[in-house]
Amino acid sequence: MWNDSSQQVIGRTEDVKILNNRLDKIVSKIQDIYNQLESVGEPFDVISIKNKFIGRSNERGLLEVFDIVVQKVENKLGKDFSYGTLKH
Repeated sequence: MWNDSSQQVIGRTEDVKILNNRLDKIVSKIQDIYNQLESVGEPFDVISIKNKFIGRSNERGLLEVFDIVVQKVENKLGKDFSYGTLKH
C-alpha cells in the first residue's frame, strides 16, 4: 500500500524499510541529477534526467561516428575523395 503524501510504502517489515530506503536514494539521485543539469544552464528535459540516471550517455557511439564520416566522404565523392577511398 502506498502513502501518497510521502511517496513511500506503508508498513513496518524489514522489506518495507529496505524498499523505502531504496526509493529515498532514487529520489535523492534524481534530485542531484536535476541540480547538476540546472547548474550547467543548458536546456534539459525528463529524458535527459532519465538517461543520466540509468547511465546512458548522450555521446555518439562508434557506429554513429563512422556513419557520419562515411556520409561526409560520400558527399565529397569526385571532389576531394575517390570511389576507392569510400570503398576502403
